[in-house]
Amino acid sequence: YIDPATLEIVYATAGHPPPILARPDQPSICLPYDGLPLGIVAKTTYRTFVATASDGAVLVLYTDGVIEHKRDVIEGTARLLEVTRLAVAEDDPALAIQSRIFARSAPTDDVAILTVRFKAPGSAQRVASIGALGFNRLELGATDDSANVAGEPKLELGSRRADDLDALLAPR
Repeated sequence: YIDPATLEIVYATAGHPPPILARPDQPSICLPYDGLPLGIVAKTTYRTFVATASDGAVLVLYTDGVIEHKRDVIEGTARLLEVTRLAVAEDDPALAIQSRIFARSAPTDDVAILTVRFKAPGSAQRVASIGALGFNRLELGATDDSANVAGEPKLELGSRRADDLDALLAPR
C-alpha cells in the first residue's frame, strides 16, 4: 500500500527479493524483507514492513532473475543497487535498469522490473509514476479529473482508466 499523502509504503515480500529504494543523490538501499514464498505453507502469516519515500525517490520491485543473472546473488544485488542509483535520474527507470543489467547478455531466468517514482504531495499533479520495463506505464493521480466518487486515486494505463488494479489485470 502507498499512502499518497505521506508517501508511506506498507509492504510484505512473501519470498521475493528485497525492494530497493533509490533516492536522488543518495546510495540506493535494500528495504527489509522476510517470509516464505506464497503457497509453500498453508495459513502462513506474512510480516509487513513500513518505509517512507521522498520526492523523486524510486521504489524498485523485481524478480530474482535480475540479481541471479550472473549466478552470484551478492554481486547481482550490488550491481542492481548501483544501477538503481543511476536509474533514479532517468525518465523510465525500469527500462534503464533492464538495459544496464542485461547490456552484455540476455536474461537466463524470468525477469520482471516494476518501478514507482514518487513526487511529494503538492509538488506536481501526479503522486507516483509506475513503469514496468518501459512497456506499460501506470499513473497514480490525485487530480480532480482522476479521482473517483470517494476521492480515491485511480490508476491509468496509457489512456485507459480503471477504478482498481484488478480491472487492469483482468484477462481480456
